[in-house]
Amino acid sequence: LKSCGTPHWRLLYPGVRVCPLPVGAGRTRAYLVKMAPGVRVPAHDHKGPEITLVLEGGYSDETGTYRRGDLMIADAGLLHSPVADRQAGCVCMIVTAA
Repeated sequence: LKSCGTPHWRLLYPGVRVCPLPVGAGRTRAYLVKMAPGVRVPAHDHKGPEITLVLEGGYSDETGTYRRGDLMIADAGLLHSPVADRQAGCVCMIVTAA
């Protein structure tokens, strides 16, 4: 595996930080997302599919509850508002195609 170097986190919302990951050309984007315990991300939708892999902790949204190792695949148009685990928070890798 090629190292991505030192992560460069930026604030997305209060309690939510993102770190873009390098991907090839095109519309695909990948990020690490770190949510503080109990933080709710404002409701949002997506223009294309979104794949989320939980790396640490967990989160819940309108589709269910996800813990370390869980994979959530969302279709375009899903409106959701993820909430990080109240004890552990959450670290995820998210890949979007739009």
